[in-house]
Amino acid sequence: MAIMDDLARHARQSDFAWKELLHLATAPEGRKVLRSFPLAEACQHAKTDPGAIRQLEADGAIAPLPRTDASVTGVSRRYCTIDDLHRVQDALGTALCRRPGDPMLVVPIQAFKGGVGKSMLANTLGHYLALRGARVLLLDLDPQATCTALYGLIPDRELSGEDTVLSALLGRTKALGPVIRRTHFPRLDLIPACQALYDTEYEAPRLSESVFFSMWSQLSEALGSVEDDYDIVLADCPPSLGPIAMNAIGAADAILSPVHPSMIDTASHQAFIQKLRGLLGQIEAEQGAPARLRCLRMVLNNYDPNHETTREIIQILESVYGASLLRNGVPASKEIANAAAEFRSLYELPSPVGTYRTYRRARGHLDRVFGEVEGMLTSLWGQGHGGK
Repeated sequence: MAIMDDLARHARQSDFAWKELLHLATAPEGRKVLRSFPLAEACQHAKTDPGAIRQLEADGAIAPLPRTDASVTGVSRRYCTIDDLHRVQDALGTALCRRPGDPMLVVPIQAFKGGVGKSMLANTLGHYLALRGARVLLLDLDPQATCTALYGLIPDRELSGEDTVLSALLGRTKALGPVIRRTHFPRLDLIPACQALYDTEYEAPRLSESVFFSMWSQLSEALGSVEDDYDIVLADCPPSLGPIAMNAIGAADAILSPVHPSMIDTASHQAFIQKLRGLLGQIEAEQGAPARLRCLRMVLNNYDPNHETTREIIQILESVYGASLLRNGVPASKEIANAAAEFRSLYELPSPVGTYRTYRRARGHLDRVFGEVEGMLTSLWGQGHGGK
């Protein structure tokens, strides 16, 4: 059939397009490389000031920070690699991390509808938390594998189901170590995804007919194998509430749900909330105990704050969800879109693609939103905001 020939040709062309896109995203080194950070920005992530860093250097607590080449830049300035940044945080005790006895926190990024910026939010939040010193596992549970592609992998060309969390979701293993990959971003590791994860959607219901298989607990049990290795697990979930998302809910300490404040998306989110309540009830009935989930937060994402109808919808959402809706949101930004087009988060950009003012405004929005998320995490650990 002609359509089959067309599909085969498109598949071949898609492989070529993927390779070209990744080549552009990783040029000129041929791999993703994280930038360095000016001292002022490093101080922001370390929650300190240049004087405190100078004192650490003088005391021999850290090696002297590197400096830019004055013959190239005209002036020699101190800067940090991310490893330098982590050494500063560790020396000062300002890294975002759990204390002895605190649990590893599992935070799925979930929505009932695609196109709300779920994957980019999960990836960018992962970068923020790693810059704050947390040990982060980014778990890609979405068969569309957007987060996976952001790390330079071609999901269905380079990966199979055995490279993903599929075996754990189907109860074949409780060990996640073999599928964890280091990334170019220190303190952030990745479990990738590919289309083979779709197998969970029909295999798990069949397995659940056995009294020995729980639809809710497979991921939670497997995450126990990395409990000592990470502070936070961020799970990028598919835009549905099938078996994959159900496993994420069963493992979740908190859920972060992006909301686009439009009429259609708001209606979809209302359906998500209602369905989530029903699923939590099923978990509690099966377990005979309360679900693990302790916190649900919603964040406005990718919206125009100057649009009149959008502002009206936001007011309604604020009145309905109250403190469950983060005070800050992430408006649509050309600079965030520019970073995404380069397979990066805003925190990875070595310099603004557009104007510096646009970049600073977008960074400010992200920092405030993720600062609220950081506060949620430390609250779940019973800590003061942002402290060790």
